[in-house]
Amino acid sequence: MSWRGVLVALFFYALFLGGFALGSLWSRPPVVVAAMLGNEPAAENSILVLAKKNKAEQQDPQAVVYCTHTSEEYCGQKRKNGVPGGVLSAAAALAEELEACGVKTLLLDEVFDAPDWNYAYANSLAAVEKVKKQYPDIELFIDVHRDSEVPGLDTNFSDGSGSYAKMMMIIGSDANLPHPDWKKNKKFAEKVNAAVEAAKPGLMRDPRIYNGRYNQHIGNKAFLVEVGSTANSVEQAQNSARILAGAIASSL
Repeated sequence: MSWRGVLVALFFYALFLGGFALGSLWSRPPVVVAAMLGNEPAAENSILVLAKKNKAEQQDPQAVVYCTHTSEEYCGQKRKNGVPGGVLSAAAALAEELEACGVKTLLLDEVFDAPDWNYAYANSLAAVEKVKKQYPDIELFIDVHRDSEVPGLDTNFSDGSGSYAKMMMIIGSDANLPHPDWKKNKKFAEKVNAAVEAAKPGLMRDPRIYNGRYNQHIGNKAFLVEVGSTANSVEQAQNSARILAGAIASSL
């Protein structure tokens, strides 16, 4: 074959390959093709969207939710040593709703108040310190508790949207142990408290400052929250926890 024949053969072969590539491209779903060409947003299952989702999933957590007194129960039930109580269900609802609000959250479900209730704070501190070591940028640590029934205080709250458990912020100070940044925690807790009250006036009890630091030295957005009391149900506590999550997310 002459050199002219070789050139002609190569020309038609190139046309064949180009047509095959275009056919492959245009055989894709329209939205995906448009996204590849930069004309339309990517489809839900396109490579571009999946890449963004994977990146989001790889982000470090922003919050830690745990229960120092993990066995605390609701509905007048007594705590069972070594068994997670209803308070963990409230914490799980909080963590789930924080995730739904875009706050990547770790839920620690270990039982910290067994076998010895007196070592609960030491046990939970060891756990959150381990998390802090792995993710040093986390500042938001939420310790979820259930309050004891308070004589003369009704911790039930209802409105047109449902039934809830009243909540109360507990803020630790530096009265007993070193805690130089405790006022940063106080400022954040008060901001969250105000956000809850703006959403549902009357759902929050007045915040309290105590002498203990309650492991809140672990971060500058750390607080303890009492979600209801023994007079409340688990469902009420979960409902309140979801409201709290929205307030936290809006306060970050």
